[in-house]
Amino acid sequence: MPWYAIDAIDDAIDSTRRFLFPFSLGRWLRLAVIVFFLGALSTGGSPPSFGNFGGSGDVPTQPQPTPSPSPSPDPTGGVDPGTLTNIALLVAGLVVFVIVLSLLFGLVGDVMRFVFLDALRTGDVRIRTPFRRRLGKGIRLFVFKLVLSLAVNIPIVAGAALFVLAFAAPEILSGFGIAPGVVTGLGAIGFVAVFALLAVVSIVLGLVVGLTNTFVTAVMLVDDTGVVEGWRRFWTTLRGEWKQYLVYLVMRAILGIGVGIVTSIVVAIPALVIGAIAVIVVIAIVSAFGAALSPATVVLGGLTLLVAFLAFLLVALPVGIVVQTYFRTYELMVLGRSNPRFALVPIPDDDGDENAGAEPGDGDESDDGDGPGGAGGSGGFGDDRTDDGQPVDDPDDEPTGRSDADSADSADSADDSPSWQSTTDETAPPSGGESGGDGESDDDDSGFKFGPDKR
Repeated sequence: MPWYAIDAIDDAIDSTRRFLFPFSLGRWLRLAVIVFFLGALSTGGSPPSFGNFGGSGDVPTQPQPTPSPSPSPDPTGGVDPGTLTNIALLVAGLVVFVIVLSLLFGLVGDVMRFVFLDALRTGDVRIRTPFRRRLGKGIRLFVFKLVLSLAVNIPIVAGAALFVLAFAAPEILSGFGIAPGVVTGLGAIGFVAVFALLAVVSIVLGLVVGLTNTFVTAVMLVDDTGVVEGWRRFWTTLRGEWKQYLVYLVMRAILGIGVGIVTSIVVAIPALVIGAIAVIVVIAIVSAFGAALSPATVVLGGLTLLVAFLAFLLVALPVGIVVQTYFRTYELMVLGRSNPRFALVPIPDDDGDENAGAEPGDGDESDDGDGPGGAGGSGGFGDDRTDDGQPVDDPDDEPTGRSDADSADSADSADDSPSWQSTTDETAPPSGGESGGDGESDDDDSGFKFGPDKR
């Protein structure tokens, strides 16, 4: 029994190489935009916070006169209440801005998932036209994941808040009519049970979102459906090939760890160099203009950080393009092997020939005819035949008025001409196959040039 997730490892490497090379600057720049919004550079973490440490004065060794009572310190620290209100509004505005920006980035990223699938499917990397065409699917995908995340995380956050308030501020729960003893009575067992449930729910949520981004999006693109309908159709395949997808999850985790280690090393070394240079430049700016936040310091420091960020993108994005293309191709090959109807990329068969999922005009269609003089008809276009292979007489056919000699010359010309195959879905030219000025005019008007079959 072949395991799709194992067979696709080497096949995805070959497909990735054909998709990315030969190198084209414009193509890679468009892929860089797509990969950026797919989250290839997303990192977590926050700057460390440091507490304020105060020192104590000398302890008196001699009796001292009792000092007069001093007024209680101002809780505002002498700051104008109006200023505190403005600072609070500024912080709230920044929080809202960050949330909106994150949601917008996620929305664009979900649309870019379909743009990337279109590029892998057709081999042509475009952004604007596929983005407009796939905007509706991207919005539905974004809303689905947002609703799913809120439905799971809101109860978890509410439960954690109840535990914290029950021990830290029970009077607040009492104000809402909730007895703190009900929560605290659960004790350590209840605390562990809540965290265990949280871990299980998080794993299930991550699995659902991951399968949605990986496989359901491809089903949505193939069948032109929404997220829920795409899940319904993919569920049939998942249920029938559950062993294959279980192996996929294991192999995907192993590949992710291995590739992650390699890419981290490749990106981290240049990033450290870029960061060190940026720190040196910032120190030089501060030394020249002083530690105070002057306009010159802010502008030069901002430009330094911007240049450092662009240099980091220059290093990280090419790596992200290769990694994203490989893993996306690998996942699509697993899906195509488990259900050929959902194949978006060519799937090599046992002999190494890529037939399934190939573009029209390639693969099996080329075997339907024997060239210009075979069953496919002149120029690779098929004609009507009976089950035993004999041509069907069309009562609407009219005499062409050509002599037997002309027909023989035409047949000899067809035998000597190189074979070709149409890359369009148009029908064959009218019977008679007259060569000359009219045929060449039709080819020129259509915008297609036919040449020798290099395959």
